[in-house]
Amino acid sequence: ERAIRVVSVERGHDPRRFALVAFGGAGGMHAWEIASTLEIASVLVPRHAGVLSALGMLVADVTRDYSASVLMPAASVPEKDLRKRLEPLVRRALSELATEGFSKSRVSLERQIDVRYVGQSYEITLPFSTGFQSEFHKTHSRMYGYSNADRPLEIVAVRVRAAGITDKPRLPFEKPKRAWRPKPAQTRAGRFGGRMHRVSFYRWPDLSPGAAASGPAVVTGPEATVVIPPQFKFRVDGFGNVVVNK
Repeated sequence: ERAIRVVSVERGHDPRRFALVAFGGAGGMHAWEIASTLEIASVLVPRHAGVLSALGMLVADVTRDYSASVLMPAASVPEKDLRKRLEPLVRRALSELATEGFSKSRVSLERQIDVRYVGQSYEITLPFSTGFQSEFHKTHSRMYGYSNADRPLEIVAVRVRAAGITDKPRLPFEKPKRAWRPKPAQTRAGRFGGRMHRVSFYRWPDLSPGAAASGPAVVTGPEATVVIPPQFKFRVDGFGNVVVNK
């Protein structure tokens, strides 16, 4: 829970607005409990949760990051000067990705800028734009709960994130025609919250899109296991993912 708060609450994001994605073979066994403590309403366990990192590696774009220091007050650096500082980074990105076989049309470029209040020891990375100063104040307020539009800003660095766009395999998808209730492979006794329950066990390969049932239940497969506690329900979406919510 603390680790999720670091990448959500401490960055100005309310976890209640998101679904929790559980990866790894055992992630789906614990995700509902973590989601409950964070008041997250939905848990999504991918069909291939046990090999999700490997799948991600296969579909990921080739990315490179470039940066150049500035360390000057924002008021003394004209926007055209910042654009000039970005140009060599863009040329380098295009050149290096070209050596890996990516034409210019297959490269996505994101120009960024690191900004902070003068005197701070940390900065915020923002998309580079004409209104980056006002955007900094908004982002600082969202992330840290305060901002000061009268306080001078300092530009720490300019950045370019370049991505060579790879061909993506198409994951099989079947639109659910209707919701249907699967038959458990077996039913066994299990304990939730100190109380005994009859727990339905389902085989993941038997659950086609549209399958839906209530907990307590366990969905088992060759790559991952999902636990659905009492008062929760689950359904299988068009990709074969298990979606758990109340």
